[in-house]
Amino acid sequence: MRIRNSQNHPQRPLSPPPSPPPSNPSFNQPLPPQHVMKKDLLRIRISDLKAYFGLLKDGLASEVLLEALAFAEVNKTWKFWVCCRCSEKFVDSESHMQNVVQEYMGNLIPKMQSILPQSVDNEWIEMLLNCSWDPLDISAVVKMIGN
Repeated sequence: MRIRNSQNHPQRPLSPPPSPPPSNPSFNQPLPPQHVMKKDLLRIRISDLKAYFGLLKDGLASEVLLEALAFAEVNKTWKFWVCCRCSEKFVDSESHMQNVVQEYMGNLIPKMQSILPQSVDNEWIEMLLNCSWDPLDISAVVKMIGN
């Protein structure tokens, strides 16, 4: 017995959906040409960047690029924290903060000291991470502050 749809035509068997294009080259499957072309649009050679910025009249852009490339080569990362006093670059916030605290804490103006992270004792850490927190009733808070 064949099932017919409302227009009296036999139903065609469903074909399996097409498989998605491979998105992870680590599976040793080459990407289709259109994906390679799209990916190549997002790439730029460092030599092209150097050549472009080298043509500019102001050498500052080229200098910044060379400095960033040198930092990335040594530290294996593009991200860094810059000390506001000595302009030294740090790969993580902890080493940045240590530099500021050890070298400049006494010399920083109070406004700059206020932006440094303060240490939190273990009791507060435990409470912040493990206690249940309920939303605030803002109108109740305003009344409490007002009294």
